[in-house]
Amino acid sequence: MTYTNLIRLRLLWGDGTGAYDKGRFQASWGCHGDEYIGRLYERLRKILGKNAKENPYVPFDALSLLIGDKNARAFCKNKLGLSYRPPHVPASTPETDDMEDPMLVD
Repeated sequence: MTYTNLIRLRLLWGDGTGAYDKGRFQASWGCHGDEYIGRLYERLRKILGKNAKENPYVPFDALSLLIGDKNARAFCKNKLGLSYRPPHVPASTPETDDMEDPMLVD
């Protein structure tokens, strides 16, 4: 596994496109702090601790935490054939109609 894959999995931090091209450790990419990794671990552990027979979204939820909701949905639908949650559609208001979601990656 390369450092770019670990950045995509949110296990390492990356800053800008240089992190993926020819970045330097601790300059454009690096390790998250213990607190971040601990929170990520606990959230993943909580998701994976659910009963998959009672909750068919356990694999999707775990992937969503690691690679994002949109990517997890595409992966579950196109590659794995697993259940996935429908996309979250925020309520539309005049204040938010022109706003873009900064977390949405095409």
